[in-house]
Amino acid sequence: MRRIIGVCIAMVALTAVVAADDVFLLRPIGGSEASGLWGRYMGLPMEVAALHSPLRFAKAAGELVFERDVTMAYSSEELGVLARSAGSELVRYAVTFPDRPALPKPGRRYTVRVTVATLEAAGASSPGDWALRKALSGCRWKSGLAWVESIRFDGKGTFTVVVAVKPD
Repeated sequence: MRRIIGVCIAMVALTAVVAADDVFLLRPIGGSEASGLWGRYMGLPMEVAALHSPLRFAKAAGELVFERDVTMAYSSEELGVLARSAGSELVRYAVTFPDRPALPKPGRRYTVRVTVATLEAAGASSPGDWALRKALSGCRWKSGLAWVESIRFDGKGTFTVVVAVKPD
């Protein structure tokens, strides 16, 4: 009986370690050959992956400033292209943070919906970044921590992003 309980605990611990966050990126198509190769083989920018870990934010004089308190390691795996348009392709990644500390308890969560067309029109490459900025623009707190808790894509062009915010 102890052996079965030990195996169950080990399985739960391993699941927690290898759990990955879904991260999406609008990657430009076309342009120079060099930029195409860079986008294809260099993978996911750290700034996009980092949105899934708490960022310190401050709002002053209508400007939103982000700062990372710690360095962070992550690994990413491209899971495939979900959609293509004239100027970009939507790519899904699985991102794992082996050393990410426990996330703080948020003071509030914001659910933001955004379409691929809106992102393209705004020149945005990440639904997480767009949603984080949108949530914080409507947030009454002037400073604190913010991060993307989850991103879901409905397969029809709309993302639902949950942004967590903890005030100072």
